[in-house]
Amino acid sequence: MAVVAWKTVISDPDLISRYSRYLKTRKEGVNRARIIKTLERQLSQVFGGSARGGSAKLVPDISIDDERFTAAIENTLGISAVSEAELKLKRGGRRTTIGQSGVTGLLKTAALQTFGEAATDITKNRASQLNANKGFLLFNALRSDPALFKEFYNKSKFLSIARQIGNGSIELLNILIPEKDFKVPPLSIRYSLSKETIYLSLDDTFEKGLLEKLSTAPAVELATLEVEEFIESFNKIKFGQTKLETTAKKDNKFSIQIPTGGSIPLSRTKARVAKKKQQDLKLSTISDAQMTALVQRETEKRMPKGPLRGPPLSASVLTYRTGRFVDSIKVIQDFRQQLIKYYYAPNYRVHEKRGARAPRFLLQGSIRDTVQAVYGERFRIIRGF
Repeated sequence: MAVVAWKTVISDPDLISRYSRYLKTRKEGVNRARIIKTLERQLSQVFGGSARGGSAKLVPDISIDDERFTAAIENTLGISAVSEAELKLKRGGRRTTIGQSGVTGLLKTAALQTFGEAATDITKNRASQLNANKGFLLFNALRSDPALFKEFYNKSKFLSIARQIGNGSIELLNILIPEKDFKVPPLSIRYSLSKETIYLSLDDTFEKGLLEKLSTAPAVELATLEVEEFIESFNKIKFGQTKLETTAKKDNKFSIQIPTGGSIPLSRTKARVAKKKQQDLKLSTISDAQMTALVQRETEKRMPKGPLRGPPLSASVLTYRTGRFVDSIKVIQDFRQQLIKYYYAPNYRVHEKRGARAPRFLLQGSIRDTVQAVYGERFRIIRGF
């Protein structure tokens, strides 16, 4: 079995609001700890699980208790015994650290054997050699402590990495790592000499490559945190095997399984036909934050992906480079007037004057198609100021 990955996009308004508060609360303290605890509790519901809490370093954050979730994973992927998940709440582009541990006697002995019989201590130079190539030598030494190795694997087996898309939806990057692929890479490991601690992380190049692969793949899109909604959507996904090649200098090719077919629509209450006279349709609405997230996703799909620098890749559409333009998009709905106002960062308005790649053409098309898909009706679309 290969590494399996998929994205879950959640547009629950309360979760979005709380994650935004988490990102704004930089200082460690009671308030930030309370927000993290609540986010862990909320997100664990998607898995039909419960957040363990506490500060145990090599114990997964979520205990998955709902047999319907594990059955859905087994039926779709053929993977059994998924009973725990490690949840990571991302802030910006920081490395995804999975877990840490002090250096055990078995690990230290094995690490020193790398340098010959004369080595009696891990010096600064030896630590650098252990950390080279994503910690390849250090990871091999970790295998010499079977108990610690198993704890690290259990922590890494099922990863769910949360991040906020702009100011909108919460995206979970879900990764199932079979034991045969628990290695460097797709992991990386580092030894801190000053703290005498090892840190296991998801390799940066692998994570970025995975996100790129999943950018065009179907995602499980949820309007709530209910496990029933996840199971219903997840069961519609078709997975297929593909190759992932990262930018690493070596060990950069992987076999992975990702969604390859089946559009997973946002679950929501369907529009109901009203019984009142002269009223044909009563809309079941979604929030501005949910609509913004959907428009951001649709806009990103329409933009060609390019490097940070270089010529435009299209004569008619902006090139997606850093994601800042998409992140700046905001949508406000006026149901009484059937009007949509959209906003984006002012520094991109220079393209309106040049005409060819004017953002209004891109955004109006994205909004029109998204609104039609959600409500089945046309709204007037104008730029806000």
